[in-house]
This record gives sequence, structure tokens and C-alpha cells, in this order.
Amino acid sequence: MSSDPKAADRDKFPPQIKYIVGNEACERFSFYGMISILQLYIANRLGAGMDHATEIQHLFKSANYFMPLVGAWIADRFLGRYHSILFLSLFYCAGHLMMAVGEGTMWGLYTGLGLIALGSGGIKPSVSAFVGDQFRPHQSHLLRKVYGWFYWSINFGSFFSFLLIPWIRDRDPATTTIHGYSWAFGIPGIFMGLATLIFWLGTPRFERIPPAGDSPAHFFKASGITLALVAVLIGIGWACNKAGLGPMGSALVYAVAVVLAAIPATRTLQQRLESGPAGKSAGPFSVSWYLITRRLNPRGTSFYEAGRPHLSQHCINDAAAFLRVLKVLALIPFFWALWDQTSSTWITQGTLMQEWVVPIGKGGFAIGAEQMQSMNALIVMVLVPVFTLGIYPFLDQLGWKTTPVRRMAVGLLLTALSFVLVGLIQQRIDALALSGKKMSVLWQTIPYIVLTAGEVLVSATGNEFAYTHAPKTMKSTMTSLWLLTISVGNLLVAFFTWLAGRLGGAAKDAATSHSASAGQFYRYALLTFVVSLVFLFVASRFRAKNYAEEGHDTNLEPLTP
Repeated sequence: MSSDPKAADRDKFPPQIKYIVGNEACERFSFYGMISILQLYIANRLGAGMDHATEIQHLFKSANYFMPLVGAWIADRFLGRYHSILFLSLFYCAGHLMMAVGEGTMWGLYTGLGLIALGSGGIKPSVSAFVGDQFRPHQSHLLRKVYGWFYWSINFGSFFSFLLIPWIRDRDPATTTIHGYSWAFGIPGIFMGLATLIFWLGTPRFERIPPAGDSPAHFFKASGITLALVAVLIGIGWACNKAGLGPMGSALVYAVAVVLAAIPATRTLQQRLESGPAGKSAGPFSVSWYLITRRLNPRGTSFYEAGRPHLSQHCINDAAAFLRVLKVLALIPFFWALWDQTSSTWITQGTLMQEWVVPIGKGGFAIGAEQMQSMNALIVMVLVPVFTLGIYPFLDQLGWKTTPVRRMAVGLLLTALSFVLVGLIQQRIDALALSGKKMSVLWQTIPYIVLTAGEVLVSATGNEFAYTHAPKTMKSTMTSLWLLTISVGNLLVAFFTWLAGRLGGAAKDAATSHSASAGQFYRYALLTFVVSLVFLFVASRFRAKNYAEEGHDTNLEPLTP
């Protein structure tokens, strides 16, 4: 038996990992539990209609996946990962509380979703990196396995939340009385509180890496700025809604504000990088933006060479790696634009279909439009091992190497195909409506299988691609870039929904949806099919630089999907 203490725990997870995985499962239950009922809550309970519900939900998701930039900034400069998770989780809990207490009001909706976006999005970069902090160098080979557990815990939590939260909203099994939305929003809040408690219980065991460092005064200043920013965003959304501009009007106001803020910020960045020391250690976001805005590309000089007077070679190399990956990931938002509609337009379609009753108990358990969202998590848990252990090795043996860009290209094609299938279902629904008949909601299982196969090929592969094609010092940056593709994808849905409403005229009633029509589904499919062809062209010209395979990175960090 070896006396080396490293050998004793080389193949064992650190004991504190169970607290992080438990936290993740409860947190995902809370998030997807709220999402599971959000579409019909906004459309029916608040009377906003299906299209406005789609706009609001996707704008919220866009904000949710933009907030990791804020969360990473707070963690790296002020609080550290541990305290950032605890600190931002409190906003997360407060958001669920506002959704429950303010049930039935627009102020409750906007305030709750704003706080949840800050909390949920803010902790994403910290949680994934915090897992890596718990492993010592001799345990780095276990990181891919723990990432698998993370992915499993996400789908485990979401599977049960999609099934149970709509059921809790509708009835008490003992009295068959309606619980309503207050309980349905409150229970996810309780689970988020439980997630925070589980994480706190692991405090004595956690390995903590201090932040880069800033004074406490700067931390309080940053916290004040963050809270003020959230208040402004919520205020703009509420004011635009009162003014009748609608959800997309709020987004356009936000966009104008960002552009106005970017003008002086760009000038400040240019002055800082050209002043001397700052140009030697600037990040890839700053360097890339600097090169683009300054248009440093005189004839006879390459784009990157033009930046040499003010930037170090290290900064230029990082910017080159960043832009190389960006060329591929720039088309991925169209995947998310389709995938995230399972919680919006697919639910809208499902409300026009016949529920399937599982014969459990006295009255049975009804699987309706909202419960069908659990199908995605269930299929993921089946398809991930099928692809990883079966399909990928089989294709590799045939000589068709399953590179990340090839997998993502096929995934985009499958995603487009899933919307063709949803469009066909919608056409059938419309035809049967004339005779008063309904299709079973189980017909959505077919496009769910195809879409989830696309998810496995694009989502998991994209995480891997962004990670392996980044230098070790840029792993967090590439994680943020990947999350931004989700944010942009949801913004596209909100815009296309708004545009469909404007071009299609006023809806006949609140239940009518331009965004969930057969024509709109086909347009999404056609757009994504064209994008997949462009992606294939870009992929064919892409020159891979896999830093992990080339040995430039020895300590791998996990990514949270």
C-alpha cells in the first residue's frame, strides 16, 4: 500500500463536491420550475397574450445569460467565487419571493425576473470555476467525470420541476383545490433557499481562492453600482410597459442606452491601451474591440500587426484566439433561438393539443403542454451516453472523424428539422380545429427527440470547443463568450416575435399567436438551415488550434452548461 497521501485520494472526488452538486440540482429545480409556468402565467394570468409572453420570456433569458459577465467581474475583483455564490444567491431567492408575493402584477413580474436574472446569471461563472478550485493538480483527470455529474444534476432537477410545478399550481391531490401561481412560484423559491443552505453547509470543507484584490471600499462601491444598474433596468422595463412600448420596446431602449454608453467607454479604452502599461495586460475582449474600433488595418499591414505599437504580443495572441473561436460561435445563437422556444412557442402549441393522462392514483397524472418540457431532460439523459459511448466511436471507426465543428454543423441541421416537424404538427392542429378535434400532446415527442439530439451535438460540443480552443488564461473568457451566444439567441427570438406581430397585424384574441404559427416555425427552420450551410463553409476554412491536445493546458477547468 502506498504511503503517498496524493495516491490515496487520486481517484476520489473531494468530499465537498457533494455540496456543490446538491446546490446545482436544487438551483436548477428552482429555475426551471419557474420557467415551466412562466409562458402561460404571462399570457393568461397577466393577460399579456401569447406573443408578448414569448417576448418577455426570451428577453429575460437573454438578460439571464448576459449577467455572467457581471457575476465574473464581482467574483474576480471583489468577493471571490465562494462569497459571490452566496451573495448573489440572496438576490436569486429574493427574485422568487417577489414573483410569489407580487403574483398577478406586472411590477412583481419585472422585479422578480430582474433579480432572478442577476442571481442565476451571476453565479454561473463562479460555480463552474469553484468546482475546479476543489481539485488538486493530481486529481485533474476527475474533472470531466464531475462535469458529467453536473450535467446529470441539471437534467435531474429540471426533469422533476417541469413535471411537478405545473401540477402543484393546478391542484392539491387531497382536496383537488387550486393552489395557484403564488405557491407555484413560492416552491421554486424554497428550493433556491435550500440550494443556498446546502452550499453554506459545505463552508468548512471548501477550498477558496481569494479574489484578485480590491479594497472593501471598492467592493461596496461595486455593489452599489450593481444594485443601481439592476434598479435602472427594472425601472426602464416597467416604464416602457406602462408607456405601451411593449417588451421589445424596452429592449430597444436598452440597446440605445448601451450604444450611448459605449461611445465614451470606447474612447476611454483607447486612451488607456495607448498610454503604455495597460496595453501589456489587457484582456481579449478589450483588445479585440480596440482593434476593430480603431480600424488598425492600413494597406500592407495585417489586422493584428497594426496593434503592435500599443499592445504586447501576448495580448495580440489572446485576441487572435478569441476572434478565431468567435468566427465559429457567432452562428450558434441561431441554435439557441430555436432550442429555447420549448418553454414558449412549443407550450403555446401544446395548449391546443389533448393532454395525455397517466393512470396514476384516482384521477391520473395529466401530461400537458408545460409538463412536456420534461421530455427534453429525459431524452438528454438517454442520448448523452448513446452518443458518447456508441455513435461517436462507431463513426470514428468508419473513418468519419467526429470533430467538434462537424458535430455542431449536424446539430444545427437537426435543430432546423425539428422545427419542420413542429410546423407540420401545427398545420395538422389547425386543420383538425375546424372539426373540433385535437391531436395528442405526445406527438411533440418526435420533434423533442430530434431537437434534443441537436442539443447534444451543439450544446455539449460547443462547451468543449470553446474550452479546448482557448489558452489556459482565457478559459473564463471563452465560457462567458459561450453564454453570450445563449443571450443573443434569446434576443433574436424576442425580435422575431415582435416583428411577426407587427407584420401579421393585431391578434384576434389573447390566445392567438403569430410566433407559434406553422409559417413562423417554417421560417425558423429555413433560417437555421441556411445558417447551418454557412456554418459548414466557415468550418471548412477553420484551422483548429486545440490547446489541450497540444499540451498547453494541464489543469482542466469544468464548464457549466
